[in-house]
Amino acid sequence: MNAKVEIILLQKTKEQHRINLNSANTVGFAENILLIKKQNK
Repeated sequence: MNAKVEIILLQKTKEQHRINLNSANTVGFAENILLIKKQNK
């Protein structure tokens, strides 16, 4: 994953947190980013 894509994903996560602080979808999205980062190491 290149840095630009990662930054876009992080920005989307922040927007999701503002929209639904307690959303299960937000938590799942953040977990998916962590899994992607682990796979790319």
